[in-house]
Amino acid sequence: MKDLDNIKNFISKLANENYAEWYDQWGDYSVQIGDNLVQHYLGKEGCRFLVSDFLDLKYNEPYDFSQIVSIGGFQVHNQGKKEAQSSNYDLTTIPIPLSNDSFGTNRYSITGNEQFPSICSGYPRRTIIDLQELSKFGICHSYNGIGEFLGLYYSVIDYAQKDDITPDEECLSYIIENVEHIIHLFNDKNERETIRYIAIVLVIKILIMRINKDHRIGCGIDHSIARILEREHKFPHGKAVFMGCMIVSVLLPEWEKWGLSLPLLMDLGHSLGFFGKKDGEFLHQINIENLVQEAIKIRQDRKTMLQRLSKEQIRTAQFNLIQYLKWDI
Repeated sequence: MKDLDNIKNFISKLANENYAEWYDQWGDYSVQIGDNLVQHYLGKEGCRFLVSDFLDLKYNEPYDFSQIVSIGGFQVHNQGKKEAQSSNYDLTTIPIPLSNDSFGTNRYSITGNEQFPSICSGYPRRTIIDLQELSKFGICHSYNGIGEFLGLYYSVIDYAQKDDITPDEECLSYIIENVEHIIHLFNDKNERETIRYIAIVLVIKILIMRINKDHRIGCGIDHSIARILEREHKFPHGKAVFMGCMIVSVLLPEWEKWGLSLPLLMDLGHSLGFFGKKDGEFLHQINIENLVQEAIKIRQDRKTMLQRLSKEQIRTAQFNLIQYLKWDI
């Protein structure tokens, strides 16, 4: 993959120094990780703050401002991109929790429920990761961000396979390497470092979409399925992507040769606590054929491997999913 080495260098610097800057045709983008960074920004002048309702943060409305700062989840980053685009101001994003990658993309939705295609915008100028505020909010909410990163594995494969191209194996190996590192940190019960690394892997996903100049490489077949799970069953985005990954893994089991399989996903979900007995019962009851058809309809203009699935593949996937899950519920 073009520029993957640049991503690796950026991520290595970010992991080692908690700060790195990226430069490309869209300008520069910096990421800073630390503590008490939110309070620092709230004390700055010239910032218009957009803050999620679920956060208890005190700030003053400025008479005049030169940058927009969005603090919280998807909705405020969505609003921040729209306002930054229309006003031509710099955008600083501060994600709390780390449940998805919206804080670093160049897309925003014209509706809150994403029923219409997203619109291209400018990229944020900087992202601030405040480990103290993330821990205060509750780190379990950020574990959904792992689901978002796992989806990148299936999206990268889907992006290539839909056009009968072999996916970039170096990129897939890099994704697996970072998944394994998160698992290692979690198993060591190092909560702070686990959260820090979830932020880092989400930046990896953001940069992979950025260097390919196409956000679709990061939101493929797994995200199409996830949209239905979000809309119909109210799963949080990161968890919906994780569940989408599980379904893709039985629809296209040949993809496990690059590193991820359903048993591995189930073990990871159990370990992290975001795939429980009720989730297993839900998947046990789901009709995969209906889900696939709904996922195709929700993004009819998006070409994915969903359109190429045969009825036999879907029937086999339904049978195999039930077999995998029967020992789990």
